[in-house]
Amino acid sequence: MESRSAKLLCSSAGGSASSHAQKYRIGLPSAWVKAMALSQDSPDLELTFENDTITIRKRNTQIPEDFMRSARIDRHQVKIYRYYHVDSLCTTIYADFTSRVVSIENHTDVLIHRAFGCNLSPTWQDFLFFLEERCVPRTRIGLDSILGAMNLDTYDPVKIVEQTEGRIAGDLQWLSISEVK
Repeated sequence: MESRSAKLLCSSAGGSASSHAQKYRIGLPSAWVKAMALSQDSPDLELTFENDTITIRKRNTQIPEDFMRSARIDRHQVKIYRYYHVDSLCTTIYADFTSRVVSIENHTDVLIHRAFGCNLSPTWQDFLFFLEERCVPRTRIGLDSILGAMNLDTYDPVKIVEQTEGRIAGDLQWLSISEVK
């Protein structure tokens, strides 16, 4: 991993922003921009903020076949989540647990049956939020005994969904999960 120092560039936000609003920028080395295959034609990035770390990634716009081919070549841990409404496949989610990126394929035009609704380019955080929505709530009374019955020490939406297929009382959605070898 390569590290460099950078300076935070500040300027007035302008436009309809308040008079004290600021805009912040950080310059990236051109070698890094080239290595990420970024250009004015494909400038989309995904920013992730966690604790004191900001991660910058090229936004995933790959079609699922290319996404899977690339992940296999790089020997990444990939799982395929098939999201159903009753017996109808609504969304296929390709989740790369090594790079922490997802690619999706919707199989329905009914937005409420899609895993991410109208979001066609979900981030890793969107994926984790989706999984947690398919779990028993973190705030549930007696959660420790539920986790104990599942042989889990901690609340982990990935592991919970693997055991429950993401089934929730009162709705007809569920997941089938397979790991790509």
